[in-house]
Amino acid sequence: MVLYTAGYEGTTIEKFIGTMRRAGVVRVIDVRRTPLSRKKGFSKTALKEALTAEGLEYVHFRELGCPQYIRDRYKVDKDWNWYQIHFYLYLDDVARELQELSGLIESGSSCLLCFEENPLLCHRSLIATRLRLLNEELCIRHLYPRKFEPARGQTSFDTRQHSFFAF
Repeated sequence: MVLYTAGYEGTTIEKFIGTMRRAGVVRVIDVRRTPLSRKKGFSKTALKEALTAEGLEYVHFRELGCPQYIRDRYKVDKDWNWYQIHFYLYLDDVARELQELSGLIESGSSCLLCFEENPLLCHRSLIATRLRLLNEELCIRHLYPRKFEPARGQTSFDTRQHSFFAF
């Protein structure tokens, strides 16, 4: 089973949807605490409408968004280690939501969505890693909608736990 993740930083809604289609994603799971964006097409209502128009499901898991106190501290000190530790501790508090998400991703090809392009500096990777602890068969693939034009096909780096994929 594969779980994709993607950030929409620097891309358009059209490229994002194209990336989802090429990857075979059927469901986009928004893990932003506050699903608002200055980027056209990526606020909750507009995103849901655009995805639905393309036959893709949209689900929002607000509880899996990063709490404000963690984001605020990271903005000041850029200490990613502290961020990771405290976000993992926070995930312990939302174990029910993680279980629900785990069941959901088993029912179809899903992609976790957040803003940051680099998955290794985004809480969606931490969520994906925790989900892998719940299901060791889970393969995580990070998509990069902005960096690759549709005609380029795919580039991949794949390991058992994480893969980097571009469509």
